Formats: sequence, structure tokens, C-alpha cells
Amino acid sequence: MDFRLIRHLYYFQMVAEECHFGRAAERLGLTQPPLSAQIKVLERVLGVELFERSRAGVRLTQHGEAILPAVKRMIQQSERLESIVHLTKAGQVHSLSVGAVTSAMFRPLGKGMQRAKVQFPELSVSLIEMDTADALRALETDEIDLAFVRTETVTEPLVCKPIVCEKLAVAMWPEHPLAEKKSVRVEDLAKEALVTCPREISPAYFDAILYHFQQSSLPFKAPHYAKSIASQIAMVACGVGLAIVPLSFIDFTAKEVVYRPLENSEEVVTTAAVWNKNRETEAMLRFISIIEAS
Repeated sequence: MDFRLIRHLYYFQMVAEECHFGRAAERLGLTQPPLSAQIKVLERVLGVELFERSRAGVRLTQHGEAILPAVKRMIQQSERLESIVHLTKAGQVHSLSVGAVTSAMFRPLGKGMQRAKVQFPELSVSLIEMDTADALRALETDEIDLAFVRTETVTEPLVCKPIVCEKLAVAMWPEHPLAEKKSVRVEDLAKEALVTCPREISPAYFDAILYHFQQSSLPFKAPHYAKSIASQIAMVACGVGLAIVPLSFIDFTAKEVVYRPLENSEEVVTTAAVWNKNRETEAMLRFISIIEAS
């Protein structure tokens, strides 16, 4: 790849997002003719047409649709490289790109990243919200360096280290009959509609909740799905169902939602650090240790 084409690929991404040369040119601070010329150069170099042009605007060809995800990743990496250079000039000689599920941003990353700024000031951390499945894929393609997700098992060369293990609680609206109890049994949930995250997003966490129902020989009815625990709680506030969430979320109680501990709850891994063993660095391990101690 001729790296001089990165600018052309960035232009391609803008046109693909706008589906219009005029609007894309405006975003780029260009006029339309030179932008069109740059896209034609890119098409000639790649040997394919990227856009179908009409009076109504433009749309991606099959070739354009095929390369767009890779182009976006390349642009993100080039922007990250530029950011790292600026941070290095400012004295932050180590950098980490970290993907994290929403709940991990509360605990342990909330206090952990604040401590890291004090204890490891030469480290720059770029934090990206991701669900577990997307974060694991991003690790495999080297889009991120480290992930804090809900999982217990990974396949080589990924490495998994549990950081937060906790029991579970049931989130419900204050007027729900179960809110009168000090704690909730799994049997109490037999006839309740539950809000949970899809299994493909966080298999280990989903299975940990399912295990409690299987132990009581009860069906697990979850007609409502949300990608993050925060979204599950928001759906509980809307009154669509109850949610089984980490016990630590009791600390984030809003007036629309109350929490009751789940009786006989087994501890589950709610946050684990995952990284690629082949790309492990001393800076990464030091950062994980700071987060673990928070």
C-alpha cells in the first residue's frame, strides 16, 4: 500500500458517509471538482469503481462497500498514530488503546484510571466503549491493546485475568411487589419478564445468570435485550421487566430503580482484563496492576 493514499482513503470515507460529493467537499474544506478528481485517482490505483454516480447523488458499489470497514479502521489507526506522536512530545511515552464494557467504566476503571494518572503519568490511555464480543474481536485484529469485559474464558493467544468478581442483584421499579423484600429468590422470578444482554455479546455472563435458573429447574424468560447493564437498568426504569445485574450497581441507584440482592447468588466475573499475550508490554501489565488494586 502506498501510504500517500491515506488522504485519498479519507476522502473516500467522507463521500461514503455523505453519499454526496458536494456535502463531503464542504466537510473537507474543498470544492467539489478536486475532490472528485482525488476519488478518480483512488479508483484508478485500486482498479475498481467505488461509487455509482447519479444526479441524486452517489452510492457505494459492491467494491466500495467491501473496503469501507477496512478504510475506517485504517483511518482510525492513522489518527491514533498522530495522537501518539503528540503525546510522546508531551512526555507521555507509553500509550494504550482500551476497550471496555459500560459497567467496567464505573468499576474498576472509574477510580483505576484516576490512580493511573497519578502513579503512571507517562502513560496515555485511549478508552473506547465496546461490548464484550466486539472488544474480543478488536483484540484479535489489533485494533485495541487491552479490554475490560465480562468473560472468564478466551482462546490463545488471548489472556484473561479476572479483575472484579461479585454477586448478583435484581433491579426493579420501586412499585414492584418484590421491592418489599430484603432479598429475592430465583423462584420469585419464575413468572417475571427479564431484561438481559444477548448471549452472543457476553456468553460467560449470560450463562452465569442462566445457571441460577437451571439450578432451581426454572425456565429463563428474557424477552427484552440490551447491550449494556446501564441499558438494562434504563429498560427496567421504563417498566418493561426486571434485570439481574452486578451487586455493585446498588451504589448507582436512581429513584426510578431499586435493587435487591439475589439470594444464594454465586460470584461471577463481572470484569476481566483481556489482552493478546504476543503484544504484552510492561506498560500494559503495570496499568492492569493499578486497575486491579483500585
